[in-house]
Amino acid sequence: MTTQFLWGTGTRPDPSAFVPRRTVWWQQYSKTLRLSAAAKKVLYESCRDLIALLPDPQDWRTTGRPFRGLVVGAVQSGKTGSMIGLTAMALDQGYRIVVVLSGNKDDLRRQTARRFNVQLLRHSDVIPNSGGARTLSENETRGALPSFCLPYAHDARQYAAFHNSFQAAIEQGYPAVIVVKKHLVSLSDVRSKLEIAYERYGVNALPTLILDDECDDSSIDQESMLVPAAISGLWRRTGDHPLVSYVGYTATSAANLLQQRENDLFPTDFVALLRYSSGNDSALSFSEPSPDLWYTGGQTYYEAFGDEPGPNDNFLVVPDVDAAQLQGSVQANTSLLSALRAYIVGGAYRLAIQPGWSLEDPAKFPRPHSMLVQTSASQADHKRWLDGIASIFGGIKGRSQGEFRWSTETVMKAVETDEAEWHRWYDEFLMSRSRVLEERPRIGAGGLVTWEQVKASIPPFVEQLGIKVINSDEVIGSELDFAPRIEQGGKINRPQDLFVIVIGGAKLSRGITLEGLCVTYFTRWNPNPTEDTVLQLSRWYGYRGAHLEFCRLFTTRDIYDELCDMEENDRDLREALATLMRLHKSPADAALVIRSNPRALPTGKLGEGTVHNLSFSPFSTIFRKVEVTNVDLQRKNQEVAFQLCQAVRTRDAGRVLAASGAVRGLTSGNWSAIEVADWLDRFSYADHNPSAAANPAKDYFRKPDNSRPILTDRNLLADPYQIAAYLRQWATEGSSPNFNVGVAFGEMSTDIQPFNFPLINREITPRSEVVGGWTGRRAGWRGDQLFDDPDGNQVVAGTMERPQGARGLLLLYIIHRNALGRHGRGRQREFHTPFLGIVIPGGGPTWRRVTVDRRGLITE
Repeated sequence: MTTQFLWGTGTRPDPSAFVPRRTVWWQQYSKTLRLSAAAKKVLYESCRDLIALLPDPQDWRTTGRPFRGLVVGAVQSGKTGSMIGLTAMALDQGYRIVVVLSGNKDDLRRQTARRFNVQLLRHSDVIPNSGGARTLSENETRGALPSFCLPYAHDARQYAAFHNSFQAAIEQGYPAVIVVKKHLVSLSDVRSKLEIAYERYGVNALPTLILDDECDDSSIDQESMLVPAAISGLWRRTGDHPLVSYVGYTATSAANLLQQRENDLFPTDFVALLRYSSGNDSALSFSEPSPDLWYTGGQTYYEAFGDEPGPNDNFLVVPDVDAAQLQGSVQANTSLLSALRAYIVGGAYRLAIQPGWSLEDPAKFPRPHSMLVQTSASQADHKRWLDGIASIFGGIKGRSQGEFRWSTETVMKAVETDEAEWHRWYDEFLMSRSRVLEERPRIGAGGLVTWEQVKASIPPFVEQLGIKVINSDEVIGSELDFAPRIEQGGKINRPQDLFVIVIGGAKLSRGITLEGLCVTYFTRWNPNPTEDTVLQLSRWYGYRGAHLEFCRLFTTRDIYDELCDMEENDRDLREALATLMRLHKSPADAALVIRSNPRALPTGKLGEGTVHNLSFSPFSTIFRKVEVTNVDLQRKNQEVAFQLCQAVRTRDAGRVLAASGAVRGLTSGNWSAIEVADWLDRFSYADHNPSAAANPAKDYFRKPDNSRPILTDRNLLADPYQIAAYLRQWATEGSSPNFNVGVAFGEMSTDIQPFNFPLINREITPRSEVVGGWTGRRAGWRGDQLFDDPDGNQVVAGTMERPQGARGLLLLYIIHRNALGRHGRGRQREFHTPFLGIVIPGGGPTWRRVTVDRRGLITE
């Protein structure tokens, strides 16, 4: 499968027919890759396809502006590897200069620069504060192709020899690869160096590729933010325009596609998707034979091992954190103590299954084992958590600035005092290891080890463990280094951060890779989170397959539920992009689709006060929050659901059949948008009785129930009353669609009164939420969103989207009062519980949304 992409104007290229001009830089890079054959093949093909989209340096046809594109990956899925591969192929094609814009934090810039210098350019740099140790040995640099780069530890403004060395390389015909921080002074410094080179050698002699890593973090509102203007300033000059290709890399595409198309950084020319490794080939993934090498993203963390977090189902998530623990002292936080035990036992377990490990023999170095504590953006909080975590086990100063270590004696005394709690984690890892090996078999998994063996491995593990804060505080802020160090004489020393607990804030919010991350304690949350920001905080994503059984995410149940929803929304967005790519749409088309989707809630980096259109058209959702606490409202909702079923039957209802002939439900047609809105408003919820006073559609919004307090427990996307108000507004403005209204049948056929059809067996959680969403498409069934479309006329081919002019769908489900769900954990109730799904076609009106204070808010 070739790379999927959206294309702008002009002739659409065929990447599969592209033949690289030469491959010497690619070969130098590929020799350093430790990838499977499948992954290396996909990386080569995707980089080849991307370079095929860019202008040819020897036959540049685009003039007057830079060629601009966007590459969309997933969080921690290999975007840096793709950037390096694209750079290698660009050098092979004849690009002379590559500028890599790597985040606005020094840590990310250094990490990225080191990878470029080591893996592609084969430069050996001195590691600061290491006594002269270097990144590569002399033998590893021998025969490397000549090039210019900045030492990885130096940003552009920090390297005094930048100008002379850069100009000398250009003079000798060598390529230059410059990794720079997205800082105004640094960007200005690089601009001045480029301007001198363009003036001296001519713009046509220096084709330039600019790669913008984490490009969604470069605010895209140029009126209020200076960084985008500084980026475009790299190519803006008086006189002839330089030959520039600008390619942004991101894991969260919405912010970039939602910017104004006139902006200098809008991806006018193309948008491409990177695929990650998985068990199958799809629009978003490629097939990797070894499960150990599968990408460990949200689908793994929130779906693959079960719907309910905890050791008996989805073992990867531990939702034991609560607000009281976070507000008390760090030392008294029981969920944190459990996470620390899990981290220590997991690290000792990993040592026990790696017999013969050594800190002296590079071939036998232990595998990195990390823990992330992400609770706050405040540096004062970081200090409090550092002191608290260190003191739990007799903290002492460590080997480097700001680092703490634990007393091995104190840890072992805690193990002996409360051995059952420590042994519990051995049991949990034994169980999760068994599940991983059963569901994702691996070769050479290692034998079983006893608790005594694990316990004996705790002291050597703790002796090498460091506790650090990664932030900008000059007193306690530290740096991470997971790479081996080459001493003078060629000796290879172990990495600095072999076993490390990292406490952090903004520096760990995007881009930075934590090697061997197993345990994450995550409670950093905004009351009005934006999805792209939260996804970037998900540092536990990555390639964790080789140690997946030791991975745990400690968080609150509320945050877990939000993370699940955001993962589903993000995947829907990627699938929508993939569909648009198959339909050969343009970046501008994609921007319109995303702009009209309420799920696209980008961060406020779009610019404070920036206005965006919001439309529930086209749109689809399941209202998963149901009423199970108030018995009177339960009774009322059951009665409303029964009345709706009767209304469907009396309006020429037809049966909906699966391919097998099984009856899946009933549906009737020609319901007006107003009628659908009225039915949405008739259901009541004990925790949701909103006022319309500040609502963007207040003139169309349901009046509150005056017999009970004003309460709001739904966000915009999950509020049936909001959708109802939108439909009324559309009907008032004219041309609103008609709807089909359906009733979905289930499998529970006894004790179903007052209904006379089988009811649904779905789990309802203690939080009053239905587990699961739409029934998916599979053999013999086209899916609930296609419930009323047996001939395929309602839905755009290859999508679940309904175009303008199509009918909408309101689908009623009724969960049996004794339903427990497929795992038998559901909450039983006195009455049957209805919930609804809705699909709205395109063509509807828009509201206005303003982003303020980095939060997506609604305004008129």
